[in-house]
Amino acid sequence: MKRLFNILLLLSLAVGFAACSEDETSGAELELSTPSLLIYTAEATDAAFTIYTTLPWHIETDAQKWYTLSQTEGEGTTRVDVHVEKSEEFEVRKAALKIVTASETRLFTIEQNRNTGIQIEIREFEISPRGGVIRAVIGANIPITASVEEASRDWLSASIETAPATVHSNTSEATPSVREAAPITPRTLILRANRNYTGQERTARIYITSSDESLPGEEIVTVTQLPDDTQPSTAEGSNCYLLGSGSSIEIPIMRSNLFWDSVDGGFNAENILREEDEWVVDVIWQDQPDRNLVRFLTSDNREVLQGSGRGPEEPIRLKVNGQKGNVMIGLHRKDTPSASGNYLWSWHIWVTDYNPDAFHDQTSSDRLEYEVPGGSLYRYTSTAWTEGQYTHSLIMDRNLGALSSRWEGREAPEGVLFYLYGRKDPMPIPAGNESNMKGITLYDINGEALKADDSNNTANLAMADVNAKSKDQFTYAYSVQHPAQLLWRKHDVWCATVRDPQHYLWNNPAPNTSTHTKSLYDPCPEGWKLPEIEAFAEFASSTTNTPTITPVDDNNYTFTARNRTESVGAFPRYGYMDNRSISVRTQWRIYTVLGMLNTASGRVMTYSENQADLNTVSHSKGNKYYPVRCVRDNRTTNKFNINLKPYQL
Repeated sequence: MKRLFNILLLLSLAVGFAACSEDETSGAELELSTPSLLIYTAEATDAAFTIYTTLPWHIETDAQKWYTLSQTEGEGTTRVDVHVEKSEEFEVRKAALKIVTASETRLFTIEQNRNTGIQIEIREFEISPRGGVIRAVIGANIPITASVEEASRDWLSASIETAPATVHSNTSEATPSVREAAPITPRTLILRANRNYTGQERTARIYITSSDESLPGEEIVTVTQLPDDTQPSTAEGSNCYLLGSGSSIEIPIMRSNLFWDSVDGGFNAENILREEDEWVVDVIWQDQPDRNLVRFLTSDNREVLQGSGRGPEEPIRLKVNGQKGNVMIGLHRKDTPSASGNYLWSWHIWVTDYNPDAFHDQTSSDRLEYEVPGGSLYRYTSTAWTEGQYTHSLIMDRNLGALSSRWEGREAPEGVLFYLYGRKDPMPIPAGNESNMKGITLYDINGEALKADDSNNTANLAMADVNAKSKDQFTYAYSVQHPAQLLWRKHDVWCATVRDPQHYLWNNPAPNTSTHTKSLYDPCPEGWKLPEIEAFAEFASSTTNTPTITPVDDNNYTFTARNRTESVGAFPRYGYMDNRSISVRTQWRIYTVLGMLNTASGRVMTYSENQADLNTVSHSKGNKYYPVRCVRDNRTTNKFNINLKPYQL
């Protein structure tokens, strides 16, 4: 009996052992090689996972179309291939699957990384005929930039606001999560347009692209603008007025609003004068100690030291009492200091006994010099003067701001003014220059010398190197608000965004640059403008043209064209100004107004006792200051009623 019990016990243990051994070797009925399939790219790709089982199985999908499986049912251990389509979505996308056998179910997920690129919902915009700003929200998870097609850069600009998102590495080693690409970050696309004076509807394309060449991405939006029925007003008034002693004038101030309500001015509503806004105007500097050179007038003709008014329609009233000199006046809001940074616009008053506007004779190609009170006017001999745009024009016998047609030398800085390409405001010779030239002393309206720390004292700012300062300083808006500040930018043009479409330099902003009309930034007096390069064609030496350069004295030359006996004015040799010194080399600058600086450079005219020549100026020299000379503008009309009394000598 005992033996039978032992046999049964052994059989029971054997069965139990066999059962345990079978469980341990066969494993669970259903296992997966991974609980999820992580796709680390938004591009189309292939992947796989394995089902481990001895049983029949099938897969229940969620019916999404962006992935496909090599099979959805089978029996036993099987590899399932997965194909994932390219994702155009900017969110991680997920698929939820179930792997099912007769006795067990396992969940399985597929996750694909988000798309890397630009997300734009609205692609077509309309902007007011008057111009303005559009701010549109777009999305991106890559660094992006916006640019306007070249053909539309004269009226529209585009920029992106906010910092770009960071793009991480799309590798499985970077993180166990599939969320490798940065999520979409809202950005602001800023579009700024000028008024449409063309008379026609216009459309521009804006390209939104990745600023990282290693990352793909480009989207296009369009802007349409209907024409404005009003006429362009860039010629209203001037940035300079040439006046004789005893003259009075009313200066319109609308060009201030015209600037601040434009692309260049940033459509800055805070700087636009409304009907109820009060303003004042002061003398920024004058180059003479005359205590009574100019005075402002009230509406009842009382002389005051500070002009004032209300709204954009009321003019500045000014009277000249002194004989000769240059004065800068600046407009700013009432209750703001008379200091650099607060000005809304500024004007140059050229006080002189020279009256080029007194010319009323007929011009002739046979006659080069024409006398006027205080000096002469000239014509040149090239085709532009005989049958081109200067057929009925004349050019001044002196540089803008000069107190006479000839320069008296290093000890005579008065009336020696320099201009930076594109800026409307003159810069006198500063003190501390490195060319042994006497620096100018600047004075206030009472003839008191400006203090050394006065923000309007250009004479003490000449050697400042602002190259390392904020780029906000290198814009038209900054230059307008700081008319007395020298702007230096080593090895580059002075305006940081000069290659952007809104910058016309001395070109005409509206309606287009082919009309030869006067620019909003032109520094010449009313009725005059900067000449285009064609005006000086005969100054270029060639095999057929060898002009004669004759020294008058140590400080001046005259020019005589080939086959002519008459000279055409005096050319002083005080040179140009840069961020190191004032050069005394015999150079002065002639500018073209037929293109932006990056597409049509200015010219430097060099002359010596042997020859004169014209040389193209590279962009890197676009931050130098040169004297300029004005040509009679036969196209400009003035819409304002300028109450200019007869010129008195």
